[in-house]
Amino acid sequence: MVDPGTTQRWLYHTLFAGLAMMILILQLVPFGGGSVAVPGPDVLTCLVLVWIQRRPDFLPLLLLASVLLLADFLLLRPPGLWAALTLMGAEFLRRVTAGSREITFAAEWGFAAGVILAMTVAHWALNALVSAPAIPLGLSIVQAITTIIAYPFVLWLSQSAFNIRKPAFDGQNQRGI
Repeated sequence: MVDPGTTQRWLYHTLFAGLAMMILILQLVPFGGGSVAVPGPDVLTCLVLVWIQRRPDFLPLLLLASVLLLADFLLLRPPGLWAALTLMGAEFLRRVTAGSREITFAAEWGFAAGVILAMTVAHWALNALVSAPAIPLGLSIVQAITTIIAYPFVLWLSQSAFNIRKPAFDGQNQRGI
């Protein structure tokens, strides 16, 4: 007989992959005809950071890496760069928030904001280092800010619609790895 915890984890793995695909499809569909003054948030990055802080056991490294690399290919970004930065940021958050239910929402949001800004600046710097065409730093920072602003909404949706909450503390060290 299959352990209910294992079944639940696999269901959430599938749910995350499905949500990621839905986000990517929505990003690829052309909704407007002109340029936008303010870039929209990176909802996939928000989703990854919310889930990694709330339920790190639902996001194994291989699933996360494959979804993020696919996103790089589909969104025509340099293959692997944003995926690697997001993986590093997610693993940092996984370690910082592992097994602690005491972290307040403000601290969680602050950690996510710091990681998003660090990833954005590193992405811009690495693109500039190799002279790859990149979005200007100011525009990248604006997108990072819109992503940070979107974080609470993605968190609310994850909690209310998909029941992504921190696991109950059972006295053991829950790393979620």
